[in-house]
Amino acid sequence: MMVGIVQMLTALVLAVVLTVVTTVVFRRHRHGVEALIFFLVIFLAAWGGGLWMGPAGPTLYGVSWLPFLLVALIVSLLLITFVPRKPPKTTTEAKEQLELRRTLEDVFSLSLVVLLVALVVAVVLGYLIA
Repeated sequence: MMVGIVQMLTALVLAVVLTVVTTVVFRRHRHGVEALIFFLVIFLAAWGGGLWMGPAGPTLYGVSWLPFLLVALIVSLLLITFVPRKPPKTTTEAKEQLELRRTLEDVFSLSLVVLLVALVVAVVLGYLIA
């Protein structure tokens, strides 16, 4: 039971740190909802990935945190690629980015729900199978 709590807290801390870094340092998320979705995906991916990967690296309170970190970093880097890098300079660029953003939101909204459900299932199965 205690190991499960430490695993969850490890994923939570990594997700918070990566969300803050991408939000504050890289200025990637302009809205709180984007940061929250980013956080949820990183948190669940790190938690599920850390459970499914074998233990590697140093341990903290009996939990090997390196798999959690690797999954969190890989997923966060993949997610960062979908966020626009620079603000638009002209009205035309702003309209194009808005249109692209709406198209991406339509495409990824269902995918996001499926992804979040799959990550929750991965976490639950990680504990049931172990």
